[in-house]
Amino acid sequence: MKYNLLNVLFQVAARQTAIAAGLPIIPGTEAAVSTPQEAKEFCERHGTPVIFKAAYGGGGRGMRVVTELSQVEDQFERARSEALSAFGNGEMFIEKLVERPRHIEVQIVGDHQVTCAAALNEHFTFTKQCVFLLN
Repeated sequence: MKYNLLNVLFQVAARQTAIAAGLPIIPGTEAAVSTPQEAKEFCERHGTPVIFKAAYGGGGRGMRVVTELSQVEDQFERARSEALSAFGNGEMFIEKLVERPRHIEVQIVGDHQVTCAAALNEHFTFTKQCVFLLN
């Protein structure tokens, strides 16, 4: 199966790509949500705690944790406003909150040929032959 690497640049598309690839993911919305009512409906169905995340952002901007249904509207509007200001788009997606997660981040750089380098941290880097299909 072919995957477009550009999909991982956008949070919702990255989730959809992971689902299509059969990867395990945290329960969340399948598409971006744009209203507090949509957010509340998700929270009523799936419970709290959840985290609102900017659909077209990253770096912790446009994120808010909700632990009670009474917080949904206020926290959604705060996250939406911050995402709109930072990224030019206020759409959000919602995931169940994983408290005290372990986080591993890998940065990948490729050269339009077949060589890629992945840096796990400043002390460990490896290079591998790989192929990314960009549509």
